[in-house]
Amino acid sequence: MPELSRLERSPPCKIAVALAYLLLNTSLNMLNRWALGQYRFRFPILLTASHMIFGSVALLPLMLLKEGYKGTHLDNWRKDWRALLIIGAVNGPQIALNNASLVSIELSLNQAIRAAIPVCVACFAFCLERRVPTPVGAAYLLLVTVSLMCVVFTGSEYGEAWGVSMCAASVLMSSAQMSLAGRLMSSKHDSFQLTFYTGPVAFAVLMAMEAVAQQEMEGLQRFALHKPQATAVIVLGGCILAVMYNVVLMQAVRTFSSVGTAVLGNFRIVLLILLSAILLGELQTWGPTRYLGCLTMFVGAAAYALHPMLLGTPVSRELPRTLQAELDDVRTDPALARQGAAEERYGLATPKESAVSEGEGFDEVEDDGYLEQARGKERLSPLENGAESESVECWQNRN
Repeated sequence: MPELSRLERSPPCKIAVALAYLLLNTSLNMLNRWALGQYRFRFPILLTASHMIFGSVALLPLMLLKEGYKGTHLDNWRKDWRALLIIGAVNGPQIALNNASLVSIELSLNQAIRAAIPVCVACFAFCLERRVPTPVGAAYLLLVTVSLMCVVFTGSEYGEAWGVSMCAASVLMSSAQMSLAGRLMSSKHDSFQLTFYTGPVAFAVLMAMEAVAQQEMEGLQRFALHKPQATAVIVLGGCILAVMYNVVLMQAVRTFSSVGTAVLGNFRIVLLILLSAILLGELQTWGPTRYLGCLTMFVGAAAYALHPMLLGTPVSRELPRTLQAELDDVRTDPALARQGAAEERYGLATPKESAVSEGEGFDEVEDDGYLEQARGKERLSPLENGAESESVECWQNRN
């Protein structure tokens, strides 16, 4: 787990992050479903690409002017370029695969498959973050996964194998992305940096997909000519919501861990289904399985979040690291890489020790009653030096 500040550890801050995540995630999903579905804005790849690049452009002044970020970008990319490229590269395709799967399978089946995200994230966290759930933590994860499946699965779903495969691939890619983000959050990166670094990569991957498919660009141009105001509202409104959501998502991963954020995502889905059923008067059509699923979801999510505070035992633990892994982290630390040429040459030795090791001479320096003479001379105390002089004088008198 990353080292959280005092503000990040406070309960009000955690509640604010959770509420912001739930609100922004819901708002962005509702806007995308309305635009792509009811308003027939059928350009998901280009819409997602605009969301990705807008976040990096909006954060550019902050990254270039703020003292804590300025001058660190090259070192950050040199240290974590593989993880940053993977996060950016899978972000766009996993959204595209999930949207494409809805053509072949029902939304309820899609949500039932995506209910397994907390378990998948826990598996990736074992491989990438070296974190494993405790037995009680694993029980909570299984409980929230099965609970969501009970709520969304009605038994009358239909779907093609191709759609199920695309949805499963999206789940795996999303889980890997969240776990990698959690790994980077354990270093010196924050939510603003991850959003800024991964945005251009996701944009490039999505534009490459569009260049190969060539299905959306011409249609978007025609749509924008006929409905310029609606296009501006959909694109600009989605971009603003997306940049705020991406920053909050990364902060949620930092605050609650990657697995905890996945549990929060399952909680959001059940909460929305329950609220929509209440508002639309559909509760009378629910069976006992759905009611039980809602109840166990709320209990499981609350237990996963409150168990460490109430009982004092963790729901996950970090595996011990090898000495070689810790040494590799020290060697690749950007702070050490920015030190001067002399310290890089001599390691952690002081300049005086480095000069002696190289055989360089320097003037006699008085240090706590001793004389240091560099060019091969021994270190003598004043008494030893006087005794040696008297013995030489006596030997000369005898001769």
